[in-house]
Amino acid sequence: MIKQISFLAIIAVQLVSCTSSTSENKVDPTTLGSVDSLKNTNDLVEPGIEKGSLKFRNTFDKENVFDWVINYNFYQCETCELLPYQKKVNSLITGFFSEENKEGKLDQSFFKQVFKAMEKDQKEMNMDTEYPMPFELEGEVEIEELNDRAQLYLQQYVFLGGAHGSTTVEYFQVDKETGKKLVLKDFIANKSKLDRLAERYFRQQNEIPMEGTLIENGFDSEFSCNDNFYFKGDSLYFFYNQYEIACYAMGSFEFGIPVRDLKGLLTRKP
Repeated sequence: MIKQISFLAIIAVQLVSCTSSTSENKVDPTTLGSVDSLKNTNDLVEPGIEKGSLKFRNTFDKENVFDWVINYNFYQCETCELLPYQKKVNSLITGFFSEENKEGKLDQSFFKQVFKAMEKDQKEMNMDTEYPMPFELEGEVEIEELNDRAQLYLQQYVFLGGAHGSTTVEYFQVDKETGKKLVLKDFIANKSKLDRLAERYFRQQNEIPMEGTLIENGFDSEFSCNDNFYFKGDSLYFFYNQYEIACYAMGSFEFGIPVRDLKGLLTRKP
Protein backbone atom coordinates (compact mmCIF):
# COMPACT_ATOMS: atom_id res chain seq x y z
CA MET A 1 0.00 0.00 0.00
CA ILE A 2 2.83 2.37 0.90
CA LYS A 3 4.64 1.56 -2.37
CA GLN A 4 1.49 2.36 -4.35
CA ILE A 5 1.07 5.70 -2.64
CA SER A 6 4.75 6.55 -3.30
CA PHE A 7 4.35 5.68 -6.97
CA LEU A 8 1.32 7.93 -7.29
CA ALA A 9 3.14 10.72 -5.50
CA ILE A 10 6.07 10.51 -7.95
CA ILE A 11 3.66 10.74 -10.91
CA ALA A 12 1.96 13.76 -9.34
CA VAL A 13 5.29 15.53 -8.84
CA GLN A 14 6.25 14.91 -12.46
CA LEU A 15 2.95 16.31 -13.71
CA VAL A 16 3.35 19.41 -11.57
CA SER A 17 6.91 19.80 -12.84
CA CYS A 18 5.77 19.61 -16.47
CA THR A 19 2.98 22.11 -15.88
CA SER A 20 5.36 24.50 -14.13
CA SER A 21 7.90 24.26 -16.96
CA THR A 22 5.22 24.99 -19.55
CA SER A 23 4.03 28.02 -17.60
CA GLU A 24 7.54 29.45 -17.24
CA ASN A 25 8.25 29.21 -20.98
CA LYS A 26 4.98 30.80 -22.09
CA VAL A 27 5.43 34.08 -24.07
CA ASP A 28 2.95 36.92 -24.11
CA PRO A 29 0.89 36.14 -27.26
CA THR A 30 0.75 39.79 -28.25
CA THR A 31 4.53 40.13 -28.12
CA LEU A 32 5.03 36.86 -29.96
CA GLY A 33 2.57 37.87 -32.63
CA SER A 34 4.25 41.20 -33.31
CA VAL A 35 7.72 39.66 -33.56
CA ASP A 36 6.58 36.79 -35.76
CA SER A 37 4.62 39.09 -38.04
CA LEU A 38 7.77 41.13 -38.66
CA LYS A 39 9.80 38.02 -39.39
CA ASN A 40 7.25 36.35 -41.62
CA THR A 41 6.08 39.39 -43.60
CA ASN A 42 9.44 41.08 -44.14
CA ASP A 43 9.06 40.72 -47.89
CA LEU A 44 5.68 42.47 -47.74
CA VAL A 45 6.91 45.59 -45.96
CA GLU A 46 6.58 48.69 -48.12
CA PRO A 47 8.04 52.17 -47.70
CA GLY A 48 5.81 54.68 -46.00
CA ILE A 49 5.66 58.43 -45.52
CA GLU A 50 7.31 59.59 -42.32
CA LYS A 51 5.52 62.66 -40.96
CA GLY A 52 6.50 64.92 -38.11
CA SER A 53 7.68 68.29 -36.87
CA LEU A 54 11.14 69.25 -35.74
CA LYS A 55 12.03 72.34 -33.69
CA PHE A 56 15.35 74.02 -32.94
CA ARG A 57 15.67 76.54 -30.12
CA ASN A 58 17.54 79.54 -31.47
CA THR A 59 19.11 81.31 -28.49
CA PHE A 60 20.47 84.33 -30.31
CA ASP A 61 20.62 86.40 -27.11
CA LYS A 62 18.63 86.83 -23.89
CA GLU A 63 15.96 88.88 -25.63
CA ASN A 64 15.69 86.71 -28.74
CA VAL A 65 14.94 83.07 -27.98
CA PHE A 66 12.55 81.34 -30.34
CA ASP A 67 12.08 78.19 -32.40
CA TRP A 68 12.96 77.34 -35.94
CA VAL A 69 10.46 74.78 -37.21
CA ILE A 70 10.28 72.32 -40.10
CA ASN A 71 7.14 70.25 -40.60
CA TYR A 72 8.31 67.35 -42.71
CA ASN A 73 7.19 64.41 -44.85
CA PHE A 74 9.62 61.98 -46.45
CA TYR A 75 9.73 58.37 -47.59
CA GLN A 76 11.27 55.90 -45.18
CA CYS A 77 11.60 52.14 -44.74
CA GLU A 78 14.07 50.56 -42.31
CA THR A 79 13.74 47.03 -43.71
CA CYS A 80 13.23 47.60 -47.43
CA GLU A 81 14.50 49.56 -50.42
CA LEU A 82 12.80 52.77 -51.50
CA LEU A 83 11.29 52.77 -54.97
CA PRO A 84 12.97 55.01 -57.60
CA TYR A 85 10.24 57.67 -57.47
CA GLN A 86 10.44 57.76 -53.67
CA LYS A 87 14.21 58.25 -53.83
CA LYS A 88 13.65 61.08 -56.30
CA VAL A 89 11.13 62.79 -54.01
CA ASN A 90 13.52 62.54 -51.07
CA SER A 91 16.36 63.99 -53.16
CA LEU A 92 14.17 66.94 -54.15
CA ILE A 93 13.50 67.59 -50.47
CA THR A 94 17.18 67.49 -49.47
CA GLY A 95 18.15 69.70 -52.43
CA PHE A 96 15.52 72.26 -51.45
CA PHE A 97 16.76 72.64 -47.87
CA SER A 98 20.50 72.16 -48.35
CA GLU A 99 22.77 72.81 -51.32
CA GLU A 100 25.76 71.43 -49.43
CA ASN A 101 24.07 68.19 -48.36
CA LYS A 102 21.54 67.71 -51.16
CA GLU A 103 22.60 64.08 -51.69
CA GLY A 104 22.46 63.23 -48.00
CA LYS A 105 20.27 60.55 -46.45
CA LEU A 106 16.87 61.91 -45.52
CA ASP A 107 15.87 61.39 -41.91
CA GLN A 108 15.47 63.58 -38.83
CA SER A 109 19.23 64.05 -38.58
CA PHE A 110 19.20 65.75 -41.99
CA PHE A 111 16.87 68.51 -40.75
CA LYS A 112 18.95 68.87 -37.58
CA GLN A 113 21.95 69.52 -39.83
CA VAL A 114 19.91 72.18 -41.66
CA PHE A 115 19.32 73.92 -38.32
CA LYS A 116 22.98 73.63 -37.32
CA ALA A 117 24.14 75.10 -40.64
CA MET A 118 21.69 77.98 -40.21
CA GLU A 119 22.97 78.62 -36.69
CA LYS A 120 26.55 78.65 -37.94
CA ASP A 121 25.69 81.15 -40.69
CA GLN A 122 23.89 83.32 -38.15
CA LYS A 123 26.98 83.52 -35.94
CA GLU A 124 29.39 84.13 -38.80
CA MET A 125 27.30 86.75 -40.61
CA ASN A 126 26.53 88.69 -37.45
CA MET A 127 30.17 88.93 -36.43
CA ASP A 128 30.85 91.56 -39.09
CA THR A 129 27.74 93.69 -38.82
CA GLU A 130 27.02 96.71 -36.69
CA TYR A 131 23.44 95.64 -36.06
CA PRO A 132 23.31 91.85 -35.47
CA MET A 133 19.90 90.29 -36.03
CA PRO A 134 18.54 86.82 -35.27
CA PHE A 135 17.73 84.61 -38.24
CA GLU A 136 14.38 82.92 -38.78
CA LEU A 137 13.55 79.62 -40.44
CA GLU A 138 10.25 77.88 -41.15
CA GLY A 139 9.85 74.92 -43.47
CA GLU A 140 6.99 72.79 -44.74
CA VAL A 141 6.98 69.52 -46.70
CA GLU A 142 3.91 67.66 -47.94
CA ILE A 143 3.75 64.55 -50.12
CA GLU A 144 0.53 63.55 -51.85
CA GLU A 145 0.27 60.07 -53.34
CA LEU A 146 -1.69 60.12 -56.62
CA ASN A 147 -2.52 57.20 -58.93
CA ASP A 148 0.45 57.54 -61.27
CA ARG A 149 2.70 60.01 -59.50
CA ALA A 150 3.67 61.71 -56.25
CA GLN A 151 2.95 65.43 -55.85
CA LEU A 152 5.41 67.28 -53.64
CA TYR A 153 4.95 70.66 -51.94
CA LEU A 154 7.94 72.48 -50.46
CA GLN A 155 7.88 75.81 -48.65
CA GLN A 156 10.57 77.69 -46.78
CA TYR A 157 10.66 81.09 -45.12
CA VAL A 158 14.06 82.47 -44.13
CA PHE A 159 15.09 85.77 -42.62
CA LEU A 160 18.82 86.52 -42.76
CA GLY A 161 18.70 90.08 -41.51
CA GLY A 162 18.08 93.15 -43.63
CA ALA A 163 14.78 94.68 -44.64
CA HIS A 164 12.69 91.52 -45.00
CA GLY A 165 12.62 87.75 -45.16
CA SER A 166 11.96 85.60 -48.18
CA THR A 167 9.49 82.79 -48.84
CA THR A 168 10.07 80.15 -51.50
CA VAL A 169 7.40 77.69 -52.65
CA GLU A 170 8.04 74.82 -55.06
CA TYR A 171 5.80 72.06 -56.41
CA PHE A 172 7.01 68.88 -58.08
CA GLN A 173 5.40 65.97 -59.90
CA VAL A 174 7.32 62.67 -59.89
CA ASP A 175 6.30 59.75 -62.09
CA LYS A 176 5.83 56.52 -60.11
CA GLU A 177 6.80 54.23 -62.97
CA THR A 178 10.01 55.92 -64.08
CA GLY A 179 11.03 58.03 -61.08
CA LYS A 180 11.30 60.99 -63.44
CA LYS A 181 10.52 64.55 -62.39
CA LEU A 182 7.70 65.68 -64.66
CA VAL A 183 7.53 69.14 -66.21
CA LEU A 184 4.71 71.04 -67.87
CA LYS A 185 5.38 69.61 -71.34
CA ASP A 186 4.68 66.13 -69.92
CA PHE A 187 1.07 67.24 -69.36
CA ILE A 188 0.41 69.85 -72.04
CA ALA A 189 0.35 69.42 -75.84
CA ASN A 190 0.46 73.09 -76.89
CA LYS A 191 2.35 75.47 -74.58
CA SER A 192 1.59 78.61 -76.63
CA LYS A 193 -2.13 77.93 -76.57
CA LEU A 194 -1.98 77.24 -72.83
CA ASP A 195 -0.16 80.54 -72.22
CA ARG A 196 -2.88 82.51 -73.98
CA LEU A 197 -5.62 80.78 -71.99
CA ALA A 198 -3.73 80.97 -68.69
CA GLU A 199 -3.00 84.70 -68.94
CA ARG A 200 -6.70 85.44 -68.83
CA TYR A 201 -7.10 83.49 -65.58
CA PHE A 202 -3.88 84.98 -64.22
CA ARG A 203 -5.14 88.52 -64.72
CA GLN A 204 -8.64 87.81 -63.42
CA GLN A 205 -7.57 86.05 -60.23
CA ASN A 206 -4.81 88.53 -59.39
CA GLU A 207 -6.87 91.63 -60.19
CA ILE A 208 -4.64 92.73 -63.05
CA PRO A 209 -6.31 94.89 -65.71
CA MET A 210 -7.08 93.08 -68.94
CA GLU A 211 -5.94 96.14 -70.88
CA GLY A 212 -2.29 96.75 -71.68
CA THR A 213 0.69 94.44 -71.54
CA LEU A 214 1.97 92.92 -68.31
CA ILE A 215 5.11 95.04 -68.62
CA GLU A 216 2.90 98.12 -68.68
CA ASN A 217 1.27 96.78 -65.51
CA GLY A 218 4.56 96.55 -63.63
CA PHE A 219 5.76 93.05 -64.49
CA ASP A 220 9.23 92.09 -65.68
CA SER A 221 8.11 90.32 -68.85
CA GLU A 222 5.12 89.06 -70.76
CA PHE A 223 3.19 86.08 -69.46
CA SER A 224 4.40 82.48 -69.64
CA CYS A 225 3.35 79.41 -67.65
CA ASN A 226 6.18 78.01 -65.53
CA ASP A 227 6.98 74.51 -64.24
CA ASN A 228 5.94 75.34 -60.68
CA PHE A 229 2.48 73.79 -60.92
CA TYR A 230 0.18 71.38 -59.10
CA PHE A 231 -3.24 69.80 -59.41
CA LYS A 232 -5.90 70.27 -56.77
CA GLY A 233 -9.58 69.45 -57.03
CA ASP A 234 -10.63 70.06 -60.62
CA SER A 235 -8.02 72.68 -61.45
CA LEU A 236 -4.41 73.10 -62.54
CA TYR A 237 -2.59 75.73 -60.46
CA PHE A 238 0.59 77.72 -61.09
CA PHE A 239 2.73 79.49 -58.50
CA TYR A 240 5.23 82.34 -59.05
CA ASN A 241 7.62 83.20 -56.23
CA GLN A 242 8.70 86.66 -55.17
CA TYR A 243 11.09 88.25 -57.68
CA GLU A 244 10.22 85.65 -60.31
CA ILE A 245 8.06 87.84 -62.53
CA ALA A 246 7.89 91.12 -60.62
CA CYS A 247 9.58 93.11 -57.86
CA TYR A 248 9.48 91.95 -54.22
CA ALA A 249 6.85 94.52 -53.28
CA MET A 250 4.36 92.95 -55.71
CA GLY A 251 4.69 89.65 -53.87
CA SER A 252 4.08 86.12 -55.12
CA PHE A 253 1.34 85.08 -57.54
CA GLU A 254 -0.91 82.05 -57.84
CA PHE A 255 -3.83 81.17 -60.07
CA GLY A 256 -5.80 78.16 -61.26
CA ILE A 257 -7.35 76.94 -64.51
CA PRO A 258 -10.35 74.56 -64.42
CA VAL A 259 -9.41 71.23 -66.00
CA ARG A 260 -12.62 71.38 -68.07
CA ASP A 261 -11.13 74.37 -69.94
CA LEU A 262 -7.98 72.39 -70.76
CA LYS A 263 -9.80 70.00 -73.06
CA GLY A 264 -7.58 69.21 -76.02
CA LEU A 265 -4.49 70.49 -74.18
CA LEU A 266 -3.98 67.89 -71.46
CA THR A 267 -2.06 64.85 -72.63
CA ARG A 268 -1.96 63.15 -69.22
CA LYS A 269 -4.71 62.55 -66.69
CA PRO A 270 -4.38 65.02 -63.79
